[in-house]
Amino acid sequence: AFIFKYSPRPNTRAAKELSDDVPEEEKTRRIVALNRLQTEGSLQKNAAAIGEDQEVLVEEIMRDRGIVYARNDGNKIVTLALDGLRPGDFLNVRIMDATPHQLKGERK
Repeated sequence: AFIFKYSPRPNTRAAKELSDDVPEEEKTRRIVALNRLQTEGSLQKNAAAIGEDQEVLVEEIMRDRGIVYARNDGNKIVTLALDGLRPGDFLNVRIMDATPHQLKGERK
């Protein structure tokens, strides 16, 4: 989700006709709450994939970290151990763990 604090844009009707009547502290409270909800929802959705077998396409090699970034058919990032993989490889993986932003898989 793209979550931002409101700020008036010059030369818009809102900037010309409406006052920014929400205190900065309230804006901060709201954005923190929305980001927390988004993170919790993303983690819950990704955790539901743990144990699934998925086909992924290797996209990027991170040799210094010993991992590759791949994507499943839902365009979700899946990280894997390097294990001789190259960009463009398709392979089947089992999803072993999840974070709010990516899945972690193991080669089958």
